[in-house]
Amino acid sequence: MEGFLNLRIAAWLRRLLTRLIAIVPALITVIFLVNRAQAAYLFSVKLF
Repeated sequence: MEGFLNLRIAAWLRRLLTRLIAIVPALITVIFLVNRAQAAYLFSVKLF
């Protein structure tokens, strides 16, 4: 991974980092939307 910073890292580590950069925001979005949907369901249904 050369370029502006002249970083040299192993190919497997570079692949891992770039995949994590893509996956982490997607997981955060999914978790947020699922929690929001569950909260909306719980508050729309009468609990008692």
